[in-house]
Amino acid sequence: MDDKVVEFAGILRKNGIRVSSSEVIDAMQMLREISLGEREIVKDALRGALVKRAIDIRPYNEIFDLYFSDAGQLLGNPADDLANRLINGGAEGMEEFQHMMQNAIEEMTGELSELTEALMRGDRGKIDQLLHDAAEKAELSEIQNVLQVGQFANRIRQALNLDGVEIDLQKLQDKLRGKGMPEEVIEETFKQLEGRIEKLREAIREFVQNQLELEHYDDLTRARDEQMMNRPLYQLSADDVQRMKDTVQRLVERLKSIIQIKRKRKKRGRFDVKKTMRESMQYGGIPFHLKFQDKIIDKPDIVVLCDISDSVRNVSRFFLQFVYSLQEVFSRVRTFVFVSELGEATPFFGEFEVSQAIEKTLWGDVVNTFAHSNYGRALEMFRRDHFSSVREDKTYVIVIGDGRNNYNVANEWVIRDIQAKAKRVIWLNPEARSSWGYGDSEMTKYLEYVDEIHHCQNLNDLAKVIDELIKAELS
Repeated sequence: MDDKVVEFAGILRKNGIRVSSSEVIDAMQMLREISLGEREIVKDALRGALVKRAIDIRPYNEIFDLYFSDAGQLLGNPADDLANRLINGGAEGMEEFQHMMQNAIEEMTGELSELTEALMRGDRGKIDQLLHDAAEKAELSEIQNVLQVGQFANRIRQALNLDGVEIDLQKLQDKLRGKGMPEEVIEETFKQLEGRIEKLREAIREFVQNQLELEHYDDLTRARDEQMMNRPLYQLSADDVQRMKDTVQRLVERLKSIIQIKRKRKKRGRFDVKKTMRESMQYGGIPFHLKFQDKIIDKPDIVVLCDISDSVRNVSRFFLQFVYSLQEVFSRVRTFVFVSELGEATPFFGEFEVSQAIEKTLWGDVVNTFAHSNYGRALEMFRRDHFSSVREDKTYVIVIGDGRNNYNVANEWVIRDIQAKAKRVIWLNPEARSSWGYGDSEMTKYLEYVDEIHHCQNLNDLAKVIDELIKAELS
């Protein structure tokens, strides 16, 4: 098992999860203390020893499932296999057939291949072992891309000698006929076994696909992320939303690294002669280390107004995830959400974890999400109750919405007042520009008092807005 742990740790490292040698040793020792028969316990134990960052948990879980998958289980439950039932009992009225079949197999011991016997007996462990041996012969570890899946699957089928299995089954049929077994029973049984061979062919392809994922998990995840980043947010299913949360989190981690580097560079102020001289005293007056004064960097102050009606909900969701995951970059973030009425969601982000706070915010814990959109009313409420949250020439006010007001009063004067007080007013709209101003869209009225307007229909668009916001402060 130690060799397996070392190999598994290598695959984790190859796919971007940092694992140290001491953690591998800890994992080995941990496995000696638990039952290896309990898959979930082993999974949790290895995760506890090898994974340090929350962002690595999902990749770890997926890589674990791929690496420790039982290739034999791809064939399904052996208990469903007719041949298995015939050999091990359970099929009513087939006792005589079972006896004949067992005798035939025993008489042909040495003539049948290991794979044929394993298939007849439904021995998943043996099938798994033979499949891995064949994969090694086929040099499956050399697979590079999805276009090679068919090619490597064929190599493994040849290494397993599937054609030989079909010949074995033909010999077995002849043997059973010689023993006087009824033809209709033979035909039915071997029809089932042929189906099992076909299932094995499909299982081999799936096995190759899993190995490709295992060898290139990081590259494939990055490619999927790129695809997700360009997908229109309004098209997302519940599964897509879940997967995209991880994509956003990975993006946030990259942004944090960039921000830290830029902030460190910007923080360096003028050359500090006094500090440099004091530091040089310990080296006999030679200034080995130059000292610079630290600059005080103003962090952006943000007020977000989010439309959380159906058409805009996903844009608001991922923007909030960006903003609150990067919270240390900003001096203060206050969030207001609206459909017909407006309410403040900021306390949720202090009380709950970001994802939980977002779900509570979007699904009715702040305002009624089943109402019809009324921008004019929501803006008027903001002007009346929360205008003091906008600090004079300090606050970025970011409005997320499509501007569709259901023909209510637009109250664009509120945006005018906000612009007069805020540092900048930025509007993110998921609708195409060509539709602004048509029907119940009030965008043309609001545009007059907006400093920046962005069409945000996918995650890439949102990431660019966040990036520009941070760059503006760090430049």
